[in-house]
Amino acid sequence: MAAFFSNQLDFIFFFYGLAFLLLGAVCFAIARGGAKNMPWAVLGTFSVLHGASEWLDLIALIVGDTAAFAIGRTGLMTLSFVFLLEFARLEAVRLALQVPGRWIYGPLLLLVAFGFHLAGLNGANALARYVLGAPGAAATAAVLALHANGASPIERRWIYGAVLGFALYGVAAGLIVPPTPAWAGDFFNYDYFAQLTGTPIQFVRGVLACFIAFSIWAFWGQRLVTDIASARYTIFLRKQFVLTLAAMGAILVFGWMLTQYLGGIYQQNVQEEAVGDLELISSRLAVETATVDGMVKAMAGSRVVAVTLGANGKPDDERVTAVLRLDTEASGARAGYILDRTGKVVASTNRGGPAGVGGELSAAGYFIVSRSGETGHQYAIDPGSKDRLYYASMPVRDEAGSLIGVAVLEKSLDSFEVDLKNFDRSFCFDRSEWRRYRDQPSGVALHDALAVAV
Repeated sequence: MAAFFSNQLDFIFFFYGLAFLLLGAVCFAIARGGAKNMPWAVLGTFSVLHGASEWLDLIALIVGDTAAFAIGRTGLMTLSFVFLLEFARLEAVRLALQVPGRWIYGPLLLLVAFGFHLAGLNGANALARYVLGAPGAAATAAVLALHANGASPIERRWIYGAVLGFALYGVAAGLIVPPTPAWAGDFFNYDYFAQLTGTPIQFVRGVLACFIAFSIWAFWGQRLVTDIASARYTIFLRKQFVLTLAAMGAILVFGWMLTQYLGGIYQQNVQEEAVGDLELISSRLAVETATVDGMVKAMAGSRVVAVTLGANGKPDDERVTAVLRLDTEASGARAGYILDRTGKVVASTNRGGPAGVGGELSAAGYFIVSRSGETGHQYAIDPGSKDRLYYASMPVRDEAGSLIGVAVLEKSLDSFEVDLKNFDRSFCFDRSEWRRYRDQPSGVALHDALAVAV
């Protein structure tokens, strides 16, 4: 379930934003209908601004985000919560309750700015929800509950539905906040909620917004039916409800289809770009390894090396060492070795240790591969120096074709590692696409190199 919702996050943002835009449309319709007893236009402004901020999150998810765009989205969300709290404050004033004046928004907005100082945009987002969103939703639920006292039993049922919706929304939108690693103020964040329920909090908020919009709409429709007292109008209004719900359902279905289609196009573009970037890295890796692969092949075919390893040959340590050193330098390798059939080092440009003359490398993976008659390739980390290394090995054969030893070149991957660290990019593949790329020869080599270079 969690994986399904994760793949539908673009549609969830679309659905979430649409729900609040519908709530805004309902509130403005009530305000235009002559309902002056409550500040419906203020609640409608909150709904439209909040729905717009969620659709901006959708744009950031699909197109990409920037620092300025993120600041704008956070500012718009904060402003929407100001209007939500202002709706509750104005209604409380209308009900003759003692509440602070508009000056209260100054200190609250300073707290939001303090959140930005503590933990950047996520900190500002969290404190905006704590000091504006949660109190605004709770206060709105409270004034709506007070408004229900003078309503008819049928109207009261719908008002209490909106009260419940705003109370739950205060928890979902005001107390569950984005994760803020730099600050321990995210007491219950999006990640915790998703791990606990398997559902993104945005989906829950969207459902609550739809429930609130329908409850307020039904309340106002019932109020109109009561005021007009017309059976014919009642039938018309009920048909309108059914048609509107059908239209909302169609919008959600086609919206899901559209976001799926656009998401598929975006994913394909991202994967194509990622493949291009990986091919670039693979080409850079090939620059490091191709010369070594070619030179170790030439070294394995050298007659001097074959004579040194042959049972009836006359070893010439100086000549084989000279060939080994020349091939090592020409390939840009760090060291070169000639091993006999048992893995014993016969010649080496590296002094001391198991890689020096007389050392033992029979357990090395590249030797085991080449002893079986194949070309060996191995990426490894030197346990002592922690250097990233590439080994290329090639079987050495006598004139009869029998394996008599192994030639090895050792290449440092330091320059490749430096270039990789400067390549600050992220990659996105689905599993099947990654497996397809990884199973290619270049993909296998890159996968093994990245395992030691990153």
